[in-house]
Amino acid sequence: MRRVIAVIVCAVIGLLGTSAVVRADGPSVVRIDVEGTLRIENDAVLAKMQTREGDELNEAVLNSDLRAIFNTGYFYDVKIDRRYVEGGVALTVIVTEKPAVKEYEFVGNEHLSTDKITEAVELKPNTILSDARIQEAINKIKQMYELDGYFMVDIDYRTEELPRNRVKVIIEISEYKKVFIKRINFIGNRAVDDDTLKGLIMTKEGNAWSSLSSKGIYQPEMFLNDINIMRSYYLDRGYLAIKIDEPLVTLAPDKRSMFLTVNIEEGPQYYVGKLDIEGDLLFEKDRLMELFTFKTGDLYSTSALQKTVEDIRNEYKDIGYAFAEVTPDTQPDPATRIIDITLRVNRGKLVYFENIRFEGNTSTRDKVIRRELYVTEGDLYSGPGIRKSKERLLRLGYFDEVAISTDRGSNDEAVDLVIRVKERQQGSFVVGVGFSSVENFVGTATISHNNLFGYGTKLSLDAQIGRFQKNFTLRVREPYLLDTQYIGSISLVNAERSFLQFDRFDNAATIGLGRRLHWDVEGHLSYRYQSVDIKNVQNQAALSLTRQEGNTLTTSLSYRLVRDTVNSPFDPTDGSRVGLGIEWADEAFGGELEFIKYSGEARKYFPLVWDTAFMLHGEGGYGFMLDGSDLHISERYFLGGINSVRGFGRERLGPTEETLIPTNAADPSTTLTNVESVIGGDKYLQGNAELLIPIVKDLNIKGVLFYDIGNALPEGQWFAYDGFRQAWGFGVRWISPIGPLRFEWGHPLFPQDGERTQVFEFGIGTFF
Repeated sequence: MRRVIAVIVCAVIGLLGTSAVVRADGPSVVRIDVEGTLRIENDAVLAKMQTREGDELNEAVLNSDLRAIFNTGYFYDVKIDRRYVEGGVALTVIVTEKPAVKEYEFVGNEHLSTDKITEAVELKPNTILSDARIQEAINKIKQMYELDGYFMVDIDYRTEELPRNRVKVIIEISEYKKVFIKRINFIGNRAVDDDTLKGLIMTKEGNAWSSLSSKGIYQPEMFLNDINIMRSYYLDRGYLAIKIDEPLVTLAPDKRSMFLTVNIEEGPQYYVGKLDIEGDLLFEKDRLMELFTFKTGDLYSTSALQKTVEDIRNEYKDIGYAFAEVTPDTQPDPATRIIDITLRVNRGKLVYFENIRFEGNTSTRDKVIRRELYVTEGDLYSGPGIRKSKERLLRLGYFDEVAISTDRGSNDEAVDLVIRVKERQQGSFVVGVGFSSVENFVGTATISHNNLFGYGTKLSLDAQIGRFQKNFTLRVREPYLLDTQYIGSISLVNAERSFLQFDRFDNAATIGLGRRLHWDVEGHLSYRYQSVDIKNVQNQAALSLTRQEGNTLTTSLSYRLVRDTVNSPFDPTDGSRVGLGIEWADEAFGGELEFIKYSGEARKYFPLVWDTAFMLHGEGGYGFMLDGSDLHISERYFLGGINSVRGFGRERLGPTEETLIPTNAADPSTTLTNVESVIGGDKYLQGNAELLIPIVKDLNIKGVLFYDIGNALPEGQWFAYDGFRQAWGFGVRWISPIGPLRFEWGHPLFPQDGERTQVFEFGIGTFF
């Protein structure tokens, strides 16, 4: 009996073991089918499954497959049906596919255009409906409204069923009204009053005009920046422990305005205690201590400390220690409210330029940039060299932007210099018309290229035709003639000008050869061949003018020395330009006149606050004939006009001559009339002062206020204050695509009989 029971138990255990093995192994998956798909490919469904035909059925893996298919977001429902067949089990994935979106429609969006919303959100037609994607788009649209002050906007969506399992998604927007900041409240600020803090930050309270602008709109990202601005203000006034919380935003009951409440904990105010500098002192300690921008007893200032650190670093960088470190060690004492400051210097290693790379110069050749640099490969790192290189590249006029940075070189004693430029348009062909009170109608045409073929050659052909003048000028300037330090230039001029009582016709050719004597200094020698015809002298003109009617040939040699550090050729705000010149004409050079003329010019720009600038300009000249006679009319100086003393007519200032002539030129016996003519002077002096004020920065439009003084004087008379004429005025300047444009109104001070009280002038070309 015991044996029988043992056999039965063993048989049962064996059967149970066999069954367990079968359940663990599971049947084999012989086929997987997909049902219910309309637009989604069956392979796309199968790709989400780990289970493959031939695998043993695993319930855990199958459940994971079901979730993976559902998580695609393409289906409302997913089921997996199992059917046992010969050799194993057949699986059928049954899906209920979501509809496709035929189109998205936005309703109620009056403030934001549909095009603007569509561009910002990622909702594309002919895609499977996705609730998550639509909700993400709604959140994005709400953010767009909040940036414009619409905090109460409601956004929802619904669908309209269309044939073939498609839908139209309608996103409904209720904009309500803009919500403006009614008041900004500061709590805890005792040292700095509310008005000062409100003046610092970009976020402003709303007013009656807020609906027409962005003023009074709350933008969280902007206010975070405002918090940093306020913190910096406090830190610069000794409040080391300053804490400023994010604002508490409260809507007013009418839901059309809001209140911002900002909590401030100022803490104690600290003063500077002991000052010291330690570490690798390569300079006299007293010299470095002089670089501190504050002294013991001053209020502590974070920005002053940062400037001191940077100034000391620059001292080390300027002698080759590019990676010098200056670390401030501050020791504040809360009991005394004193902070001791020690700067610790680690000079690092001497650093050399390994490679110089250029980026952004698609037109300008590398060598054109390289030849303007103050540094080259293998040189010791030089901060001044980098700064001067940037200034010189900007002065070329080839680039709108120049950025110079350094990258680590192949070792810790080498750096790569990276010069990134943004090129401006170099070539232009412009035809234009203008109007001025002097010329009435002015037509202009210009063909120019400031950087021909990327080699730096300047070429321009200008034509200007007006009532009183016709000018045609061809100029070519090669700044590095045959890749040398010599500068070559050629100019050809054909001009006609109508003065008050005579006409002047010029044909001139000038060839020049210059050389750089220093990075900022150039010397130029030139030869001028000029034919001047004085015609149509009026009967009422002075006798000295009548005697010089006819053609005169002038040939001369000139030498001019120029130092130029102006930061931009088109829109200068800093730097200076100084020039001195002498011209000698002699019959030995092939002409008819013999004279010497001296000239000088100085111009200085002073950058001021808010991107304004102040300019002082002065120039003068003096000439005399070598035979002792009066300077010829073709070489005399006439002032007045847009490039001289504004507020007076063009070339109306200068010495005059009175002549008695018959009232009727055809009858000498008629009554004599006293006629006054401007005959020009043999010397002149003028000064100009300008305040340049940005109006529209992005368009390079500026306003200008000016004061001018000057005059030309005759032989034998020298300058006295009562001989100068003065004027003031205002204008608008625009660095336009066709070149610098000037619109200026001048008003003479102490006008004389017959002079206008206002002169408007329009000009195309460079400024002072």
